[in-house]
Amino acid sequence: MRTLKKVLALSLVCAMAFTMMAGATFKDQDKINSDLTNDVELMQALNVLKGDENGNLNPTDTVTREQAAKMIYVLKNGGTDDGATGWKGMNLFSDVQSGRWSEGYINYCASIGIINGWMENGKSVFAPTSPVTGVELGKMLLTLVGYKASEQGYTGASWQANVLADGQEAGIFTSFTPSVLAPTPREWTARLMVNALNAYSITYSKGELVVSNLTYAQKNLKLYSVEGQLTETNINKLGGSNVNATLKSKDDNQIAIKAITGLTNTVTASIAYDDAKAATPLANLLGEKVKVFYKMGTDDKVDNAAKIYSVIAAKNVVVKTLPVNAITVSGSDSTLAIAFDGYAKTVYGAKTLESYTNNVKAGADITVEAFKMKDNRNVTLIDNNGDGYFEIAKFDAKPIYAIVDTNDSATSTFTVKNATSTFKLDNGAGTGIDFNKSNATNYTKYLNFVDTVAKDDVVAITENTTSGKLVYDVKLATKVAEAATGYTLSVVEGNTYFDTVKVGTTNYNLSSNAMTGYNWNKTSGSNAGSDKTFYTDGKYVVFSKGADTSVNVDNLVYVIGKDSTTSYGTTTYKVKVLHADGTIAEYVLNESTSAGGLKNDAVALNANLATQPVFSYSLTDNNTKIVLKALPAGASGSLTYVNKEGVVADGSYVSKTGVATIGGSAYKVAADAVFFAKSGTTYKIVKGSELADLQAIDGNQYASKSINGFSTLVFGVLNDIASVTSDKANAFVTGSPSYIGKVGDKYVVTLPVWANGKADTLSFSYGTPESADADMTSTLAGLKNKAIEYTVTDGYATANVITATAAASDTNYATNYAAGKVWYTGNLTAVNSTDAFMNGQFMKVASDVKVTVVDENSGSYKVVEGGSIVKSDGAANSVLVKVSVSNGVVTIKEIICEADGAAMNIATVA
Repeated sequence: MRTLKKVLALSLVCAMAFTMMAGATFKDQDKINSDLTNDVELMQALNVLKGDENGNLNPTDTVTREQAAKMIYVLKNGGTDDGATGWKGMNLFSDVQSGRWSEGYINYCASIGIINGWMENGKSVFAPTSPVTGVELGKMLLTLVGYKASEQGYTGASWQANVLADGQEAGIFTSFTPSVLAPTPREWTARLMVNALNAYSITYSKGELVVSNLTYAQKNLKLYSVEGQLTETNINKLGGSNVNATLKSKDDNQIAIKAITGLTNTVTASIAYDDAKAATPLANLLGEKVKVFYKMGTDDKVDNAAKIYSVIAAKNVVVKTLPVNAITVSGSDSTLAIAFDGYAKTVYGAKTLESYTNNVKAGADITVEAFKMKDNRNVTLIDNNGDGYFEIAKFDAKPIYAIVDTNDSATSTFTVKNATSTFKLDNGAGTGIDFNKSNATNYTKYLNFVDTVAKDDVVAITENTTSGKLVYDVKLATKVAEAATGYTLSVVEGNTYFDTVKVGTTNYNLSSNAMTGYNWNKTSGSNAGSDKTFYTDGKYVVFSKGADTSVNVDNLVYVIGKDSTTSYGTTTYKVKVLHADGTIAEYVLNESTSAGGLKNDAVALNANLATQPVFSYSLTDNNTKIVLKALPAGASGSLTYVNKEGVVADGSYVSKTGVATIGGSAYKVAADAVFFAKSGTTYKIVKGSELADLQAIDGNQYASKSINGFSTLVFGVLNDIASVTSDKANAFVTGSPSYIGKVGDKYVVTLPVWANGKADTLSFSYGTPESADADMTSTLAGLKNKAIEYTVTDGYATANVITATAAASDTNYATNYAAGKVWYTGNLTAVNSTDAFMNGQFMKVASDVKVTVVDENSGSYKVVEGGSIVKSDGAANSVLVKVSVSNGVVTIKEIICEADGAAMNIATVA
């Protein structure tokens, strides 16, 4: 008869951690379902589950009926496994022969009603090697807990249905996901058995089932459990103001838990426990709710436990580990709200969210700013009481970014500096560590070199306390060896900062944990927008610098012009020079004969400039005067100079090999080599990487140096620029300019245009960022919605607003055309594919005429793609045309017209 007097609400004491890390309990620990590792750990602690001869659990192998009998025997006897020798020789089943390894376990379980067999051919059989199904194991465990098979109907045709019904109410099948009718994997038997431990013990009174207020584990095994927040392991703890406050000696095997507000069965206690037993290293669970399983001692208090079986992550703990930058915050400190994928808590209000970094508590509870860090570190958020609010935020250790000054294992020397000064690492208690010969043991005691590092390397140095001792992991910072290609700016309290810097195709922010002394305050002189090497934490920039210099020709100039003025009998000489960075400047020539400078007189000024125009220089008088010095001949420092007179351009560059031959000598050409170039009236700097194939190189002045064993050309002179190409064209400017940063040795601004029937971009180059900024606002910004003519040289444009001749007042097209006047604005009254009538004049229309149609609306202009020529609606300047004149015939070659024939203001009219 199946009668239930009462069934108490059940709670699963052994539950799963939100995430688990495999320990070394079994060799195949990593193959165990992460949701079941705690169940497996407890069953192993109780001696119920053991590995095979190779130390493997084989978690997905199915359990046989005889194996299940042994597990239940050991479980019922509180972990004792004596082979059940006292239960051998009973011969209860015909297929369990005397001497079989499982004989005693099977006979014991059969004798107390936990298992039973069936009759086949007049014999009682058990089928010991057959797999046990979930419902069969559930029936055995229900009987273990106290349910009577005869009373509950666990025999006969309906036995499975009755077992499943009672098992569900008792909690035996809680969180059991395999089919109950299929063979049970070994790892899932742990789940069923842990559920049985936590099922309430059953007795019968006058034929009625009575549910005890004690679990089976408590009543029969004296196995109790309590919960608490883990605050201390045998190597680490949630500590105070420094790293040393978080460390413990490995000889101290005490762990500590703290009661959790709002929960029952939670205590504060200090317990002796060997961390090596845990499937998850306890240090990984610091701050989380854990469950302690123990055998009752003099009382049921965990402090007086006779034995601690297991400490595992508890149920209903929400643990999220994610990058800080994946969290969005709002509100103030008193109205903190945080959100990330899958979580959004509107307001924390007065609720406390404790902050720890590397297990060291912050001076105050967490603030909004802590979550606003631009930082690629992880933070672990912990909600122990299941109310939806996190109580703990554990941040990973914060790396220290530094530049290696010295690293010498032979002398145990390690010194580093930040962006401003040399500094020492902390010993964990606020005192600097000396790494030198006099303190040789510190080198191996505190330093763990993840990478091989040397002088000038940028490294990330991170505290590591996972061993219970303070160690600094030293590894190379992530290097992005590319130049900045652009940036955006923001102004804060009067200072201009780089907001983002574009490196390659990626936009970077500055890390909140950048190198000490390094910032993006452009007002204070930060060069991040033009730096060429960046270091990141994987997402944010932590430091940047200019490219490592392999060629030094910064102090050279090319004299491109000279002038003199005489006042009151004194002649002042001026020179115009081209600097190696591409800028052109004019200075007063400062006589400096004592320093070997070019003398301030006409003879010296004119001497050899035709063949030797390159000089070294220095500036004086607040950079208004220049001292020019003739270049040396032969070796000087790392460079070897050649200076000759009367030599023609006898050098040539072959792009395929990257080799230049000058005067019979061959040189590799450095990509950043500087060539002072003159072509007609154009002067510019051409880099080695920009040389055209068969570029002629002047043999009069050049210099080389040895780079990686190769004689490498680092500076020269070009008297004709083969690498320069020109293309005169026109376009309609569709938008405002954008500064994209330094490209090579130029500062570049781009301008969106419509040209040749498509959207395009023109690039403008400048010698300094200041000149780029100035031209953006003073000139280029004014080109928007204007028609321009432009010339491109080596990919960079110069442009002017088109100046149109008003044809109505100046119809002498032939004379105008000969004088270079080719643009006209006016009233186009008739047009077809071959002819046009504009401003009272018949014109031809070229068969390949280029047409740009723009739509004017309240002073704004938009290009209409694929538009055709539109005649005027009477407006005098609805079109802008470019013409050619041949034999008196005027032909429209290009036309820009308004979509509705209305007036436009896109050109300057002469």
